[in-house]
Amino acid sequence: MDRHQRAAFRKRIEQALTELSRRQQAYPAEAPLWQPFVVQLKALLVMTDDDRQPELQELERITVGFMAIRELGEEEEDVEEKWRPLYTEMKEIQNGVMNFYEPFPPR
Repeated sequence: MDRHQRAAFRKRIEQALTELSRRQQAYPAEAPLWQPFVVQLKALLVMTDDDRQPELQELERITVGFMAIRELGEEEEDVEEKWRPLYTEMKEIQNGVMNFYEPFPPR
């Protein structure tokens, strides 16, 4: 993942956190569902701050995509319509986490 991709990835995480915050404020009953996602996304921002390469052990603790599948549904069509955008976003962020497993910068 190059620097531009990392910047776009961080922006995506920040946008997801903004949406989760908005949702938690608008629907307090949903807050417990989304809190583990918030914790992991904030940790991911810390891990990648100042263009830092996260350690493999750190990345292995980020499971937002897997949590989305476990909590909301295995397939997108199984997920309630109101959850689908966040469901998709969490899976995409998980894919981004997996892209960090590639060495950076290239050796």
